[in-house]
Amino acid sequence: MSARPLEARNQGWGFRALVVTLVAALIAAASALSAAFGTGVANAAEGCAPYSPLACDQLAVALPKAIDWSSPQGGLGSGAGAGGAGTGFTLLQPSTGGSFKPERVAVDAAAGTLAVTSTAGIAYKTPTTSTNVNNLDNALGVGLASGAGRTVVTTTLVAPPAGTGKAEQAGLWFGPTEDDYVKLGVVSAGGGQIKVQALRERAGVAAPTDELNGANFAAGPATSP
Repeated sequence: MSARPLEARNQGWGFRALVVTLVAALIAAASALSAAFGTGVANAAEGCAPYSPLACDQLAVALPKAIDWSSPQGGLGSGAGAGGAGTGFTLLQPSTGGSFKPERVAVDAAAGTLAVTSTAGIAYKTPTTSTNVNNLDNALGVGLASGAGRTVVTTTLVAPPAGTGKAEQAGLWFGPTEDDYVKLGVVSAGGGQIKVQALRERAGVAAPTDELNGANFAAGPATSP
């Protein structure tokens, strides 16, 4: 899966009802994430555990922030040993079973894209409600400073594949942990179809009322969640 430039910026009022609800959830998650940075443990071996191998003071970014992989971006490195081009991201969503696998992340400066070869993992619910969960690798992100305000995050997915109908997905996430976040992405629906899904998880639970799914459509052209 590849993504084209990602941008985060402050945004005023004027959204439709569904988007307003989703953004409100994002801001609540942003406050929790900002507070959570204060609990990071910094040392030479672990960086800002459990969020990043980078120092804690390198996680938050100033807005507006645009990540354009056609130019050097810094942040977490890509490729084997994270020694390749910077991804522009500074942290990962802490995961019970997942981790940072830089060898599965590649920056293509000529195309201006970031490609992530996925693994069989997801940040979704708990083992008491579903299996093979809370084990998402490479949940890349950046921190926002406290008081960032109402925020919009956008990206473009380049030709998302149809997948096999087993919840393969890509998109945006926002929140402090794998048990408290919101996400907006493109999900494999089977039969060569994909769909746009918005989901919120709170305290490890995503109730039916926390999930919105769009109509299925054929996989193919670039898609902007």
